[in-house]
Formats: sequence, C-alpha cells, structure tokens
Amino acid sequence: MKGNSSLGQALITGVQRVAKESIFSQFNNARVYTVMHKQYASYFGLTVGETEKLLTDYGLILDENVRMKYVGYRFGGVEIYNPWSVLNYADIGSLDNYWINTSSNLLVKQALRTADKRFWEDFDQLLHEKKYLYGLR
Repeated sequence: MKGNSSLGQALITGVQRVAKESIFSQFNNARVYTVMHKQYASYFGLTVGETEKLLTDYGLILDENVRMKYVGYRFGGVEIYNPWSVLNYADIGSLDNYWINTSSNLLVKQALRTADKRFWEDFDQLLHEKKYLYGLR
C-alpha cells in the first residue's frame, strides 16, 4: 500500500497477527482492534437488530430457538450472532449447525500455544465477567 498516491488510508480485516510489527517490517504502525474494544464490538458479527432485519426479510423471526442456536458472543455488552449460520438459516430455512467443517482449529491452537500474558489476562477477565449468553461457556 505504501507509495500509492491514490490511497489515503486502508482497513485490513481478518488478519491473524503472526509477529509484532516493527519499523523494519513492511507492515508497521498497525492499529489492532479486538473484541475487547467496546467501540467496535458490533463489527464482529451480526447484532440483534441486524439479525432481526435479515430474518424478517426472509419471512423468518428471531425467536428463542434461533437465539439458542446462533447467538454465541457478547462483545462490549453487545449480543453478536454468527453471520455464517444466520445467513445459511435465512437462505435454507432450517436450524442447523452450519459452522461445522467451515475451518480447522489450527490457528486457534497455534495462537493459544504462543499467547502472551496480556491474552491470558483478557481471557481471564472475560471468564470472570461472565460475558457469555444463554449458558454458553
């Protein structure tokens, strides 16, 4: 992106940080926003309002069955629904486990193995503040 006079700034999403950025890398001064940043919490999935609108457009409703199946997160006090599952449910009309076989856990396993102290402090905070919904732990 450097050297592109037509580009004022860029937003890169879905990037797994492998190493810390430095002035000696090609990718430096990155601003990293995670689920711990309340001002961006609603961008990590579908909010209640977005989910209701989507399902209404498909003639479906956001009832307790849908909530129990597809709400899995509470980021910054915002209930977040799994976009892949909700979109598939809207399209197919059947409550199913659409996330199964969509990826491997390789990156999660690697991230946990190399997690630093800050990660574990944030993780512990999430557990102690009970930031989960509907009995999901």
